[in-house]
Amino acid sequence: MYYRMSCPRCRRRIEYTDIQVGHQAHCKNCNYEVILRGSVFGFAMYFVWAAALVFVAYGSLRIYRMVHQTRFTSNAVQTNVMDRQA
Repeated sequence: MYYRMSCPRCRRRIEYTDIQVGHQAHCKNCNYEVILRGSVFGFAMYFVWAAALVFVAYGSLRIYRMVHQTRFTSNAVQTNVMDRQA
């Protein structure tokens, strides 16, 4: 897995692999010595995507039920009105 971080001094992006996490490296732009760190919020993106998926699925289900319940209710009311007139 590849990680990215910015150099604290020049803000240039440094890319490295998971094997290099915790080791020291030099920025290619300013030659500043940086300790490469792992992703702190790596799991958070999966959680955010999962929560968004559940939110969209639940909202879609609620909208679907609301639309079809309204349609069925209006049909039921319409048939009841027709039965009363006949």
